Amino acid sequence: MTRCLFCAGQDEGRWDNAEQFLSYMDGAHAPGQSHRRAIVKNLERRLLDNFTGHPPLYPSTDYVENSLEEYQRIVKRAFAAQVAEFLLDIDDEDERWRPYKQWCSTLEPNRNTIITLNYDLVLEKLDGTRLSIVMPHSANRDKVRVLKLHGSIDWQEVDGSISYTSSEQLLASEDSSPLIAAPGRSKTAAVRTTLKPLWDMAIKALQQADAIVMLGYSFPQTDAGARIDLLGAISGGDPGCFIRRIDVVMGPDTSKADVQRVRSLAEACRHGRLPTSGQPRKAFSGPESANGYLLVEVQRLWAEDFIADYTMRLRDFRCDG
Repeated sequence: MTRCLFCAGQDEGRWDNAEQFLSYMDGAHAPGQSHRRAIVKNLERRLLDNFTGHPPLYPSTDYVENSLEEYQRIVKRAFAAQVAEFLLDIDDEDERWRPYKQWCSTLEPNRNTIITLNYDLVLEKLDGTRLSIVMPHSANRDKVRVLKLHGSIDWQEVDGSISYTSSEQLLASEDSSPLIAAPGRSKTAAVRTTLKPLWDMAIKALQQADAIVMLGYSFPQTDAGARIDLLGAISGGDPGCFIRRIDVVMGPDTSKADVQRVRSLAEACRHGRLPTSGQPRKAFSGPESANGYLLVEVQRLWAEDFIADYTMRLRDFRCDG
């Protein structure tokens, strides 16, 4: 029934993708959203009418009412299950994992920070001995920090306390749901409370970073809060270096609208710096600037291409001049 609702609403132009659908469903049961709720329930009734004479799609005609009231449990578990499915048939000894493992081996604790808005367990599978998945209010300073700003499918919150619980166990229980900030009002609430310590660490790391890589993230409309907070941290920060570098890595086709949009967002993070282009060494040929220069590079590469030789790239570029 959820799939039918999604496809029917997409055909009507109510939402374009799964994140917008989740956000719409989440908001439909908010106070004062009777109009949006009525639209979804009307969509359900029309769907059920199309199946007259056939076995019912769902044992109850109150599906929408139930899904709206139990959004945290039903929709988030379904969302987490889809995310978890990605790793079911993955072999980490496969050659495709090699660039990521090589990249991971070059990272340094207390120097590099990984910030992700994904819920999946790819980084946990990549290298559990070198990376530290930071829980709110805790951090391992001997490993490279990984800040999962929207939670994880193997986190659970009970009575205000967050703990690891296997994703298999969480998804098998209909009485629980993982701690993930899924699109909608609930995302904002989680970011401002439970997950806030992680956001504070991420903002501080971005403020102090002399080199930033935006890897495959397009700052979608459903992440408006993340766009404001993360880009604001970059713009307002001062790492103390003469040249600050931002690499945008979103695939070989850099003509796409999403790529150009992210480039513009990155270039807007000047904070008094002068924009520059070309090789970093040419940045010194322009007029003097009190705060130095901002170099934004859009790479015509896939993520695995860029990170495979990341160490070499760092050798070719010194942010302190």
